[in-house]
Amino acid sequence: MPATTATSHAGKPVALALHSLGELAARVVGAAMLALTAAVHLRLYSHYGYRHINNIGTLFMLNAVGGFALAVVVLGSPRRFLGLAAFAGAGYEATTLAGFVYALYHRLFGFEDSTHAPLWKTAVTAESVGIVVLSGITLLALNRRRTHRVLEG
Repeated sequence: MPATTATSHAGKPVALALHSLGELAARVVGAAMLALTAAVHLRLYSHYGYRHINNIGTLFMLNAVGGFALAVVVLGSPRRFLGLAAFAGAGYEATTLAGFVYALYHRLFGFEDSTHAPLWKTAVTAESVGIVVLSGITLLALNRRRTHRVLEG
């Protein structure tokens, strides 16, 4: 190994170790935002009576299940599928946020939402951070794929 290449205690180049640590941190944050969005919807369903709202109750439960499932997928997917998992997670967060914003101004499945609703700030924050982090992971995965193809020739 050249003298100019710093290595970590595991014998990997430091840049590779930092890259892996950054990827892990992004996975954890992205998964946490998915789980938080899901938890908010589950809480609204179970403790705030949303389960009794026609159509919306079912959609909130499906949103919770989907969010928790995507959090597991983002954390556990092999690296080659991480971009796809992150893309799905970003899409989930974006459509959830879009549904809320739409319901502020129009009826959505017969339901009109409000910024007086419980946990709306938590949900919007989690969805916004989730969109940014998971989109970033998606773009990095696409760039890694493109770079890999170029290097292979």
